[in-house]
Amino acid sequence: MRVARITAFVVGAVAIFLAIKLQTINVAFLVGLAFAVAASANLPVIVLSIFWRRFNTAGAVAGLGVGLLASIVLIIISPSIMGVDAATDAKRAHPRRTAIFPLTNPGIISIPLGFLAAPSSGTLFSREPSAGREIHRTRRARRIRELGAETATEH
Repeated sequence: MRVARITAFVVGAVAIFLAIKLQTINVAFLVGLAFAVAASANLPVIVLSIFWRRFNTAGAVAGLGVGLLASIVLIIISPSIMGVDAATDAKRAHPRRTAIFPLTNPGIISIPLGFLAAPSSGTLFSREPSAGREIHRTRRARRIRELGAETATEH
């Protein structure tokens, strides 16, 4: 219970800090960034857990962590957060300050990084047994039984 309270306090404090710092940024843009972060963390885990039998918990944690961290880091070094206007800097002969990451939305890079990290560092190199094999085996057995049950009830 104490960990939940501390986590809620930290998340609330970070949210308040970000709300104060990002008052001038468009809300629709911030919603797009929130979706990019959520997709970067969750999409690789959801897709691989559905379609890959060997996917395990270590792969899920690796994919979620890499996708989340990559998206947050890329947002921080993007032109929108660094306060750099990419259009005016491109026109200057010698820009004073340029963003490290040129895109405003990190999804095009962070989602594939999550997809790479989940199988490589998580599933293939961990010694954890895959629970997905048993789940797929039981689903297949149910489908076979249901197929037989359908034909038996028709006659």
